[in-house]
Amino acid sequence: MYTSIRPFYIYVDLGANVNDALVRGIEFLKEEVGKQNPRATRLSQIIFLTDGEPTSGITNPSRIADNVKAASTNKISIFTLGYGSSANWKFLQRVASENN
Repeated sequence: MYTSIRPFYIYVDLGANVNDALVRGIEFLKEEVGKQNPRATRLSQIIFLTDGEPTSGITNPSRIADNVKAASTNKISIFTLGYGSSANWKFLQRVASENN
């Protein structure tokens, strides 16, 4: 039996602040698990969509990947979907493979 999914969207103005979007998403899921929300404890995952590279906030892909891994502590699966010719495929693959 499937239950409804409550999506959580983070909108970033004036650029792609990838670090803040992913870390805030992880923090949101951790808070829901802490509240004993049954939906959050069954399956916690982030589906990250991007059309390019980080352009605001922390922009170093390696540093972002390290921050995301540290925040997630391997308890949250992250799926990355990049589209367009400017997507940083190596970065997206690293984030997804280190957080599954």
